[in-house]
Amino acid sequence: MLLLAVVLIGNFLFLYQLSKLNRIIKTTSKGMFRIVVAQDMRKRLTLEKRHRGLYHAIKTRVDASEATAKIEDFRDNLKSETKRIKAKFGRDPSTIVEINKLTAEFVEKSDSALSFLERDSLEAAYSIIRSDSFSMLASSIKDRLGTANKRYDLRIVESDFGSAKSAIETAVLRPYYYLLFTTENELLRKEADSLAILIGDKDSIGRMLVEYTDSLRVVFEREIQTGQLDSAAWNAATRIISPPLEEILASEVEGVSQTFRESQRAVALTRTIGIWGALTLFSLGIVIAFVISRKLAAPIAKLRSAANAASRGEWDKHIPVSTNDEIGDLTDDFNAMLRDLRELDEMKTRFLASITHDLKSPIGRVRGNIANLQDGLLGPVTEGQGELLDMMGKDIEKLSRLIHDILDLQKMKAGAFKLDLREVELKEFILGVLEQHAQVLIEKGIELGVKLEIEGLRAQIDQKQLERVFDNLVGNAIKYTSAGGKIIIEAYHDGNNAVFRVIDTGVGIPKEHLTNVFDEFFQAGQKVKGVKGTGLGLTIVKQLIETHGGVIWVESEPQIGTVFAFRLPLINPR
Repeated sequence: MLLLAVVLIGNFLFLYQLSKLNRIIKTTSKGMFRIVVAQDMRKRLTLEKRHRGLYHAIKTRVDASEATAKIEDFRDNLKSETKRIKAKFGRDPSTIVEINKLTAEFVEKSDSALSFLERDSLEAAYSIIRSDSFSMLASSIKDRLGTANKRYDLRIVESDFGSAKSAIETAVLRPYYYLLFTTENELLRKEADSLAILIGDKDSIGRMLVEYTDSLRVVFEREIQTGQLDSAAWNAATRIISPPLEEILASEVEGVSQTFRESQRAVALTRTIGIWGALTLFSLGIVIAFVISRKLAAPIAKLRSAANAASRGEWDKHIPVSTNDEIGDLTDDFNAMLRDLRELDEMKTRFLASITHDLKSPIGRVRGNIANLQDGLLGPVTEGQGELLDMMGKDIEKLSRLIHDILDLQKMKAGAFKLDLREVELKEFILGVLEQHAQVLIEKGIELGVKLEIEGLRAQIDQKQLERVFDNLVGNAIKYTSAGGKIIIEAYHDGNNAVFRVIDTGVGIPKEHLTNVFDEFFQAGQKVKGVKGTGLGLTIVKQLIETHGGVIWVESEPQIGTVFAFRLPLINPR
């Protein structure tokens, strides 16, 4: 009887713990869904603001008939001027012939866009006027008009064509941005309804979200009718919507964290019960503890391990389903989530690789065209135009570097990035790299300290890529260190490795961001005026160090400074 009583008590305890874990799992799933909806609403609010701003940025209302009339006026004037020039010179100059040919092509594309506009096919009309071919065609017409004016003194100028082109763009863009706004607003309204139901508080926070989401559309429509911005009403509505969303997000995140802590305590208690049952009931207790461990503790531990792996971007941790209960369902859902996340990550990778690869050729053409303009191949360049072309050239170089960084990163992640390894004397190499930063350090008034205790040490490295590592780390240190600060470069021997440290006295990195500094597109530093970046540099640095067989880490304290350190294997350790 005593044994049966103990067994019954143990069963009741286990059933209680199972029901508690079931409740925790359901609560966590609902909380995660509410977080997703609230985050999506927050993003959609930003899109609403952007589309509203784009709509109001177009001051003039132009319909399809007005745009058509402006194009026809320009074409008629061009025909008239063509006849006049022919009568004056006895021939059709090649430049005039080319302008007429390009204008015919421009009119054809414009008519196509306006035709789509009249049929309410706004996306098709938008794709035409925002296409590269349309822009290049318009640019070519303006350039040749300028040349013709200098040679033949036309009675039409670039601004006449610009007025026609502007009329077409305005006729299309204004309704297109209106469509974007209304579509996003409808989706936002549906999400607000869903969130109001999910949080079970429709009379307060939930109802307020629904009402003020509707008010965004009302304000926008009123602005269109009156022709005047009502930023005060708009900002009031968004200010009221944003805090509840943040409150919901904070509350749900805290709730999910709490349920995870409860699950940990529940698992720990279950394990304790299993141990005491084993001591009390000997072999029977051991069997019960084993069964419970297999059915309960092990799956949860695997879920926790897989969740930690997923947080590091490892999507291949598939968990075998060993039960048919809620834990099994959760495992199925978790595996499905990992598959979806992996597909999204692969999609992102393919998208980045595709878009950056497609951008390389047009950027090369733009760079070449800028060089041609600077060389005066298309006519003399004024001083102001030269400065503008220099600025454009620098921007193109920045964009080109960003594209190459993205392509290199994708190659590294795919294992297709090859190093050109050669035996190098490390101290001499580092001194050569640091010499390139000397002028910048002097200009910014930053003191450089160098302590290299690696005499005679050699390593197999790709000099170009390791120079890229040092350039990035030293460059970051310079960016975030003010005048009068100090940067120290250290290197020393540690067993079979050489350890390198880049130390600065800059703004530092908040503790909560240290685990993310090597993530793609993550901005690690504090906000510093005039300092911008892509968030790819440290990701590439980490990949390059690991490809060399090393490891990198970071230590930092806000307002004190930051240390980036990495270790590389040597070929002649002492």
